[in-house]
Amino acid sequence: MPYATVSDLQAGWRLLTPTEQSTADVLLSRASDLVDKALVEGGKDPSAMTDLDKSVAKTVVCDMVQLSFGAGHLGNADIFGDSVDSMVLTSDNAGHGLWLTESHLRLLGIRKSNAGFVGAQNASVLPLAVSDCPYGLA
Repeated sequence: MPYATVSDLQAGWRLLTPTEQSTADVLLSRASDLVDKALVEGGKDPSAMTDLDKSVAKTVVCDMVQLSFGAGHLGNADIFGDSVDSMVLTSDNAGHGLWLTESHLRLLGIRKSNAGFVGAQNASVLPLAVSDCPYGLA
């Protein structure tokens, strides 16, 4: 089940066209799957999430989809110094990529925070391959 709806995405960002809403619905579901996979690989049980954990996951998923629509910058990634070079985890045929950044992982409690170390060197993303995505994207 997706952590966010199109309404959640629009409420925190902008109104989407009907075509964008359809695309966003698919991307929110895919981003939620990637978050679940990251949680499991990070030793967390997605089904045991608290309301606060779910709220944070909603924020992360919405940020991932905003980035896929070319929101202009990497939001949290700029603050924490994430590297842009290796963040594309999956891409659909329309060219929308989904990014799960180091700062997203910290928000989800998977990575330790670098609070106070803005611009941390060698930031990375969870190493998920396109083959890990259940949608067979290339």
